[in-house]
Amino acid sequence: MKFCFNFTKNAIPTLALAFLLFGLNAQNVGIGTSKPTEKLDVNGNINLSGNLLINGASGLPGQVLAMDGGTLRWMDKSRFKQTAIFRSAGPDIFTVPPGVTEILIEMWGAGGGGHFPGGGGGSGGYWIGSLTVEEGNVISLAIGIGGSAGVLSNDAGNGGNTSFNFGDFNVICEGGGGADSLISNNVEFYRGGKGGDGLKNTSSVPFTYKSFFFIDGEYGIPTTIDFMETANGVFGKVVNYGTGGIAPYSGNPKAAPVRAVFSSNGSVLTRSHRKTIDSAPFGCGGTPMAISGGQAGGHGLIIIYF
Repeated sequence: MKFCFNFTKNAIPTLALAFLLFGLNAQNVGIGTSKPTEKLDVNGNINLSGNLLINGASGLPGQVLAMDGGTLRWMDKSRFKQTAIFRSAGPDIFTVPPGVTEILIEMWGAGGGGHFPGGGGGSGGYWIGSLTVEEGNVISLAIGIGGSAGVLSNDAGNGGNTSFNFGDFNVICEGGGGADSLISNNVEFYRGGKGGDGLKNTSSVPFTYKSFFFIDGEYGIPTTIDFMETANGVFGKVVNYGTGGIAPYSGNPKAAPVRAVFSSNGSVLTRSHRKTIDSAPFGCGGTPMAISGGQAGGHGLIIIYF
């Protein structure tokens, strides 16, 4: 059974009476349409003086109407208003605060160590995803340790994995590989570190489609050697020291390249300089420091938005 009402403002009492008489039996009611397709189908503008209640709620200041899993409800413009940052290498925990039902986790594996003279370490992988949670849930975290620096025959260390564990979910973001050098048959090979996998391993529980994203880390750049004529008939060696990989979506800057020119007898003719720091920025691979040695990779990082 369908009803249609075309009325002016003077006919409002008639409309109210019609609802009283037929509302219990009516399937669809139309205003301005003879073929209503919903319980109330209005063809035209609506002027509302009071509050709009959605499932009995009028919403809070700053909220907007949005669909959530097929249901219309009042929602905040931004679901996440606070952040918790974990940057100290090693284990940690995050306890879900009161009223929080969803979190977003962003994490980076640690960077591999830079090697002198081999090149730069690889950066850690990157992962971001959302989880449905309840107040009081405890999430176990592990922040990867940056790979140690390497010098000459001592290879640089790999960056540690960054991970979180929550119920059946165990997600691992791999650390970057350390750089190294190798002498074989009197030939010296320089290698930058491998970028870490963005999603190294998870539990058997699948994530819902589009609830997470990952990307592998950037490879470190190996050192290269060229030759140039430093004097008439005299050739020297030009060493361009490789740089560490940059962690994806970290916003960290690329390390400035270092270049050294050696004479035929091994003395240094020219050399550019880089500020010496113990380790690279978070998630990034370490870079060799000209003449002085390598740089450790940056530790991993986790940011939780809630």
